[in-house]
Amino acid sequence: MYCSKCGTNLGGDSQFCHCCGAATGSGSTTNSTGSQAEVVYNHDVLVLHLRDLRFLEMARARLTSNLNSIDWKTTHFGYPINFPMPNKRKLNRGDFIPIFAWLFGGAIMLPLIYVWAISGLSISFAISILILAGCIVAAVILAIKCVFTNIRYGEEYESQLGIRAKAVTDDEARVRWENAEVTRLRKVRSGVCAELDNNNKLLKQAYDIDIIPSQFRSLYAVYFLYEFLSTSRETLSAALLHFDLNEIKTKLDIVIEQQQDIIIQQEMMLAQNQQIISQNEQMIKQNHNLINHAISIEQNTEAAAKYSKVAAINTDLIAFCAAAQFLRRM
Repeated sequence: MYCSKCGTNLGGDSQFCHCCGAATGSGSTTNSTGSQAEVVYNHDVLVLHLRDLRFLEMARARLTSNLNSIDWKTTHFGYPINFPMPNKRKLNRGDFIPIFAWLFGGAIMLPLIYVWAISGLSISFAISILILAGCIVAAVILAIKCVFTNIRYGEEYESQLGIRAKAVTDDEARVRWENAEVTRLRKVRSGVCAELDNNNKLLKQAYDIDIIPSQFRSLYAVYFLYEFLSTSRETLSAALLHFDLNEIKTKLDIVIEQQQDIIIQQEMMLAQNQQIISQNEQMIKQNHNLINHAISIEQNTEAAAKYSKVAAINTDLIAFCAAAQFLRRM
């Protein structure tokens, strides 16, 4: 039996470590039969494992988002917009009524003008002539106004026809582009699905190592655990005690959205530049040296076996990043 804190060989069923004083609890051991919660993992290996999990969770979220985006676009793209023909405004009866009213008023004055002309009433005759002239002028002004209004309506109609013609042309160009994009995305979709399947397999293998408890196997939890442990020397158990999904979910939604592109780009950087492949190999070598060192000093055979699996997952993840083509936003 070994101490879960310092790794000292305790022997028997000691409840406290005689070296560091840590409580072991009845049956709390760190041998190969101990439970997951009783194993104290090497901090550096744990951070590396959580980093891999963080990337895989983010990659799964991104690939799923890309797949949903492709499915939405292939369903909604390529449909033309119906632009209705503009309505041409025309003069109606109401526009002519005032004209006829003034003409009718002038017509009424004609008999009076005749009567007053015969009767020799010069003042009444003059007034009636002025009224008749006013009615005629008013009718002419209204008629001219109707003519210019009709011309303005015609110009507005022509302008609306031109705007509609341009909108139809632009929409036809959009439809052609979207149809070409749909054709491209249908070819891309199989690649996205393949990468998502590979990502899910790697993620399952990483979780199957059984270092992270099942209830903490999510993007929020993994992101929190990585940030917590990479900035402290606390144990996994201590990190789990500080995890409160309801409290941190809102905060992490914003942080993950801001950091997702950066994190994915950092992991994929190697795939985009052949000149730094040697750095990729060096990174794998460094990670394996770290894990091999942890294995060499690990007295718990169960943890040591898990470290080897962590190394294998890390190598596969780097190869996956190098080959990934569809992790960017679609």
